[in-house]
Amino acid sequence: MGARPPRVLIAGGGVAALEVLLGLRKLTGEPEVELELVCPQREFVYRPLSVIEPFDLGAAPAFDLGRICDEHQTQQIVDRVVGIDTRRSILQTESSGEVEYDAAVLALGAHAHAHATLPNAITFTGSGSHGQLASMLSELERGEVHNVAFFVPSGVTWALPAYELALMTSERIASHGIPDAHISMITSEQAPLRIFGRAASDKVASLLKHRKIELRTSTQIAAHDGDSITLVPSGSMTAERIVAMPQLSGPRLRGLPHDADGFLRTDGFGLVEDTDNVYAAGDMTSFPIKQGGIATQQADSIVTKLAARFGGDVKPRPFRPVLRGLLISEGGPNYLRAEIAGGAGDNSEVSSDPLWWPPGKIMGRYLSPYLAGLAGRASGRLNQS
Repeated sequence: MGARPPRVLIAGGGVAALEVLLGLRKLTGEPEVELELVCPQREFVYRPLSVIEPFDLGAAPAFDLGRICDEHQTQQIVDRVVGIDTRRSILQTESSGEVEYDAAVLALGAHAHAHATLPNAITFTGSGSHGQLASMLSELERGEVHNVAFFVPSGVTWALPAYELALMTSERIASHGIPDAHISMITSEQAPLRIFGRAASDKVASLLKHRKIELRTSTQIAAHDGDSITLVPSGSMTAERIVAMPQLSGPRLRGLPHDADGFLRTDGFGLVEDTDNVYAAGDMTSFPIKQGGIATQQADSIVTKLAARFGGDVKPRPFRPVLRGLLISEGGPNYLRAEIAGGAGDNSEVSSDPLWWPPGKIMGRYLSPYLAGLAGRASGRLNQS
């Protein structure tokens, strides 16, 4: 009996994990590499669209992970990763125990926390915030709440959902003819969505102005007493409700070195420092921008490295981030793009036409076409019924 093929364990069920799964299967084939997906969830939820849920615009799409694994000759282990033994090349899980690997790819995401000084704020965490945000909108519609502040604290690098929520809330107020409601956008950024460059900042500022949303930049919220918020560096304003972007920390996985916030440091190909066969992508890494499209690009670098290692005709490509974002507003989609690798300068692009294809909120070399294909097959079945 011949030796078994190399085994790659992929830990996680989000965009980075699926990008690795799809990319490795595409570039290495089967049975040249044995793939196993380890995560406690049974569904992949397209989290960027969770911003629309409180506004009754639909639910974030969900896809069955078991089906995805079956389609790509991948074993699914429904379990939680609790640690890793790099010396023995063992992934440790909560229920299954120990699983051997030749290479492990970790894409476990990050933990979201409420802002420490704002315990009563609504912390936006995606679908988990749906109920609180829907209740806030009802309070606005009934005239029980008149002032809402959306807040991007310092340390938050992916602020786009906060702007979408502020714009959609303002649009809801206008469509319902709600009098005396005031929306403000408070951000620690020097300019709105500054990470995308001047063109994006100017566009977002224009959208906020059109919707009569008060914008305060380079500002922090220090305290909230129920009706008023104290601002830093100075001032105060009325706000009965605050919707804040979360603070993030890494999962502090047992057996791996991490920084003070629990994130893993990796090289240009995703290899975790002080390891030989452990890679990481997405929000659990120390790369400061926590966003799905960035996660897929990190995953793609890992895919090229592993595919080349396991016999694929592939040249490894290091991670060189390009930031892409799709901002939803009443005027239609706004596609934002900026190269953020060192020395790129301000090269931001803003367009109402797609700047990538398929034109989803996350661009993944392998994941985006696959999800578009799933949506197309679902649409075809509906048309036939």
